[in-house]
Amino acid sequence: MRLMKDPMIGAKVEYLYKTNHVEISLDYVDGFRLGAFTDYNDNGMVGGGCSPFRPSTATITYDPIVADWLMRKYKGLSMNFDQMLAHELGHLYYANITYWTGQTGTKDASDAMSLRWENTQRGAGPYRVAPHDP
Repeated sequence: MRLMKDPMIGAKVEYLYKTNHVEISLDYVDGFRLGAFTDYNDNGMVGGGCSPFRPSTATITYDPIVADWLMRKYKGLSMNFDQMLAHELGHLYYANITYWTGQTGTKDASDAMSLRWENTQRGAGPYRVAPHDP
């Protein structure tokens, strides 16, 4: 996987890929209206949640064409497959570290991490910034 070679997130992506703590599935759905979404444990939970939970399964449902269209329409940026996947894996990694460290996760922190991961795939930019980031 190309993301494992990234100097900023590669080791963390490799951890998610190799760990026996979570099983990750990619599910392409033509015309998926959200562009991309990660469902943990088949319960509709996304992001860090409000309390630690152990994501044992994660299904990333996606349509990269819709994701790119939504990004262009609402953020004025393009989005390729690697950016989309890095973003969703950033949410999953956040859920994992909050669980294993016993921290309480927040949606804002999960969103910020997923944007940082996505931005590693944006090269020289432009970058996305979370509303709560400086």
